[in-house]
Amino acid sequence: MKVKAGFEEYYVKNLNEFNSIILTLDGDQNEVYYRGVNQAKFNLAPSIARNLPKDFSLQTEITFLNNFKRSSLSYYNNIYREYTGDLDSNDAETLAIAQHYGLLTRLLDWTTNPLAALWFACTPPAFISDDTDEYCAIWILVANTKFNADENKRRQFFFSEDETNMKFKDLTEIGATKIFFPNVVSPRIKNQSGLFTFHHFDARKGYVPLNENEQFFPHKFDPTRKKEDSFWDMFKIMINRSTYGKEIMRALQLYNIHDETIYPSLDNLCKRLNYQLREGRLR
Repeated sequence: MKVKAGFEEYYVKNLNEFNSIILTLDGDQNEVYYRGVNQAKFNLAPSIARNLPKDFSLQTEITFLNNFKRSSLSYYNNIYREYTGDLDSNDAETLAIAQHYGLLTRLLDWTTNPLAALWFACTPPAFISDDTDEYCAIWILVANTKFNADENKRRQFFFSEDETNMKFKDLTEIGATKIFFPNVVSPRIKNQSGLFTFHHFDARKGYVPLNENEQFFPHKFDPTRKKEDSFWDMFKIMINRSTYGKEIMRALQLYNIHDETIYPSLDNLCKRLNYQLREGRLR
């Protein structure tokens, strides 16, 4: 196991080494969130930031979300009625559903379950090319326990109840990237222990990746700021997916972390059973 400077990078080869780091960082009083990416070179930017058209504007994004709401009712009407009531009054929950079904949004997925993040990291990319990164990564966002009871400080980084119920246009005017805990509007959110960062859009800079966000990590950008005075710190676990990924995925199966538990569906039940048949692991 080796460590690099900057956001500290830990290099691991197996589940035991991964767990030892998690147990060190995830103390009793810590708030810790995880994000697995199957290519370590990826920044912590939301999906919509990676696909912006040249003429993108806030109005484009509002129209895009409205089109989703209007067109998706026949698919998710029961979900919406149970959890969000009037679609027009709860755009944050609508975004959560849209995000989990693949719509490009300003949300970035995180989880409170480190094994779920590890599964996402070690899952091979859908397409392999010459510039595919052989390393995957788990980003770990850790709150400073010093601020556990500081409500004023926490409001800078977490959605309030009022903000959760805002219209989308009003949410975009908050002017900061914040953490959003959705209601369990989908089995995927429940099984993945999901939460999101809701990213601020700057007309000049676009969406700033979380790992480049000075609001979250002032001590990384200003040498006069002390690490202990920042609300957040972040770490990165690196894994050579091509060498160790397959064995880690096998180990995760033993902890009931697989396609079906992450994305519950009949398709993925069949996918899990097929895997167990091929690997001689039927029980």
